Amino acid sequence: MRAFSAIVLLTIRSAVRSRTLQALTLLLAAWAVLIPYTVTGSDVMEFARMTLLYSLSGITAILGMAALWLGCLALSSDIEDKRAHMVATKPVPRIAIFCAKWAGVFTVALTLLIVSTAAVYATMMYRISRDEFSETDKARLRDEVLVSRKSFYPRRADYARRAEEIMRESANKRIARGLPEENDLNATIRTRRQALSKAMSEDSAMDFQRVRLWFYDGLEPDTKGSMFIRTRVFANSLSRETQQQTRILLGFAMVRKSEDGKSEQAYIIPLSDVPEQLTGGAVFERKIPNGGMAVTSDGRLALAVINCDPNKETLYIQPGDGPIVMIPAGGFLRNYLRATLCMAVALLTLSGLGCAFGAVLSTPTAIFMAVSYVLLGCLATFVSSQDFYENDFGVVGHHVGNGVLKVVIDLSEFDQTERLARGELIEWKTIGDLSGRNFALRALPLVALCALLYRRRELAGDVQ
Repeated sequence: MRAFSAIVLLTIRSAVRSRTLQALTLLLAAWAVLIPYTVTGSDVMEFARMTLLYSLSGITAILGMAALWLGCLALSSDIEDKRAHMVATKPVPRIAIFCAKWAGVFTVALTLLIVSTAAVYATMMYRISRDEFSETDKARLRDEVLVSRKSFYPRRADYARRAEEIMRESANKRIARGLPEENDLNATIRTRRQALSKAMSEDSAMDFQRVRLWFYDGLEPDTKGSMFIRTRVFANSLSRETQQQTRILLGFAMVRKSEDGKSEQAYIIPLSDVPEQLTGGAVFERKIPNGGMAVTSDGRLALAVINCDPNKETLYIQPGDGPIVMIPAGGFLRNYLRATLCMAVALLTLSGLGCAFGAVLSTPTAIFMAVSYVLLGCLATFVSSQDFYENDFGVVGHHVGNGVLKVVIDLSEFDQTERLARGELIEWKTIGDLSGRNFALRALPLVALCALLYRRRELAGDVQ
């Protein structure tokens, strides 16, 4: 244990003396303090969200580069400078040397992360308390940003199944008209894409003056306090360029016994006397005091949305836009610490990958391979998000991207800043899932393989 601790301390000292780390530390200090102090917005909400998004995303990027760089140098530079054999001749296992180097690099990165995120938090809170924001804006800030709210999404239709039904209906119509079946691959892909788009459009559309019900499960029956409805409504089409002012009326769908007690009647409790005015394509959020009273004893909720568009247009709510029911579940500081924990897991992963490549490759090659590995993951994330049915590239890219992401980490999953800025609770399940997928299943096997190869690598002057 003394040998392990000594190697960790030596690694930390070597990292602190690194000119590269010193330059990144200065950049990090400027980013963590100056960005929150100089960011401005039209109101306190925009200021807080911009501060969180810009500051924490920049800190993650800077420290990620530092962890990757120092990890590559930790082992490869010792081997090339012929310092490694001085340690390897001692009764210290190679695996212990590798793990100690990894621990040293991660300790440096984690220390900088803690200091920088604490500086961002302190500077942001200081500006909020000092600047002349109205009490109304501050109350809204506490409700929508400086809070952690658990999100619930409504039940949605099975789009793939509905798309298959639409395709079968289309094929039956072609047969009824005496037309041949489509055997061309591109035509089939195009038809499938159109069917999927139609299925999603059917589930997202709200006709004028029609009531659309959204059903939610898993809520707490005894929910007290305020509830928030967050969504984004598009008028007539999903194009942002053609959006205009529109109106909707929100309400809760309830059930009560009939007068004779033999049947049940459904009715709607409107949440306002007049329809809500909102901009199409923009995020809309509504606070509902005592909204938990509408949750049933088995944790269900029915939200009613009525299309009151002044131009009688059809309105659309995409699957990712809910409507999302958000219920406060704790304070902002707890959510902030969870976002920081996600960043720490990212640094643990990147420092381990850097040490892995540095253990088996020369310094320039290790840095090149480590950077290429991270960029490959970013590219695979982008390619896998392409429309599966849009064209041949979309089909191939979807499968190739998903295949690459089976073995390469997805750094975007570690960035929970947007959820933090929305006041959305970062659940332990989310942290466990991203840690398991990216660290345990993708990065750790590669790190373990490189650590085993390091045991067999010849060191300068080392007699096995």
